[in-house]
Amino acid sequence: MESLNLRKKNEEKHYDSKALKEDFFISENGSDSMNPFLSSPYVYAEQWIMGNCQNKKVLDFGCGQGTFSVFPTQSGAEVVGVDISSKSLEFSKERARRGNLLEKTNFIKGDCEDLPFEERSFDIILSYGTLSCLDVKRAYLEMSRVLKADGKVIIVDTLGYNPILNLNRWIKYKRGLRTRQTVENILKMGDVYLANRYFEKIESIKFFDFTTVFLASLTRNKNWWGWLFRALKKIDDALFELSFFRYLAFKVVFVLSKPRK
Repeated sequence: MESLNLRKKNEEKHYDSKALKEDFFISENGSDSMNPFLSSPYVYAEQWIMGNCQNKKVLDFGCGQGTFSVFPTQSGAEVVGVDISSKSLEFSKERARRGNLLEKTNFIKGDCEDLPFEERSFDIILSYGTLSCLDVKRAYLEMSRVLKADGKVIIVDTLGYNPILNLNRWIKYKRGLRTRQTVENILKMGDVYLANRYFEKIESIKFFDFTTVFLASLTRNKNWWGWLFRALKKIDDALFELSFFRYLAFKVVFVLSKPRK
């Protein structure tokens, strides 16, 4: 295993480089930036945000390039984004500038395992695909520390059971498109339930994308293939009623509340 400092340096270097190389469109935000056949967990999270973030102080935990940071401002939220990558944060700030949201957003360089915020600072914490980059225990501890007593955390992340998806991740790692950390530490259900050590309640757990992943690997054209996507999504929803198939899901979304002292 990599040492703590080396891991963080590697993550910072990787995401700085990714920010500079990526074919990136600042005009695309939130679920609109995703492959339409893989956007369901993000749409679900955005619907949750619309119902919970009105006029709240929100932390985008590991905000990256700010892709999901600006959406809560539509509900009147004040958003603070934190990330280890300086180059990614430059994109976040530019995204906010282009959306005339500089007064509603603030982006700060920081370590998600040692957040630069006081206790009980935030009403809502959003985490999109960040936990695999971190020590999950440290991440939960920091989330519970900075979350207000009546606050909530919503997490959208990848599950690491599906062998075909894991092979694809390993290939991307060998091509330099992923870090070792994110290949070896993709979330398992034990990591999800580990949250109970730091939060009194896991309010909901929802699974997304099994058969739809294979359609997404072939095309992004929802105009032609939307009918097939709707059919496959119904199949996925039925399969996820069975415990076994939940482990093969691409994404999991869960909500945490009541941070432990």
